[in-house]
Amino acid sequence: MPSGRIAVIGERALALGFKIIGIKDVFIVNQNNMSDTLISIINKHEHDLIMVEDTARQNLAPSQLRMLETITQPIVIFIPTQTMLSREESVRDLAKRVLGFDILKGEQWKAR
Repeated sequence: MPSGRIAVIGERALALGFKIIGIKDVFIVNQNNMSDTLISIINKHEHDLIMVEDTARQNLAPSQLRMLETITQPIVIFIPTQTMLSREESVRDLAKRVLGFDILKGEQWKAR
C-alpha cells in the first residue's frame, strides 16, 4: 500500500542536504554498507521512493541489480555524484524501468 514515504541513502554530505530540505528518512552510510542498507530498506516495504547515491551500484550483486531494474515498488533512483559518467544514462534507465519502454530508442535525446 502506498505510503508516500521517501528514503535517502548516502554519504554524509548528500544525506544531510536532503535532511535539511525536510526528508525525514535519511540514512547516512559509507561506501561499505550503502548497498546493504538499500536492500534492507527495500525489503521493509515502508517507502514508495528510495534515492541512493549511484556509487551503491558498485557493491550490489548482479542478482540485486537485476531486481532493481524490474521492481516498480518502491521506485529506486540512483542520484548521480561526481563519479557518475553520464547523468543522461541514469535518467534514461529510470524512465525505461518506470514506463516499461525505452523513450529514446532510435532517437538522439536533445535538450530543447
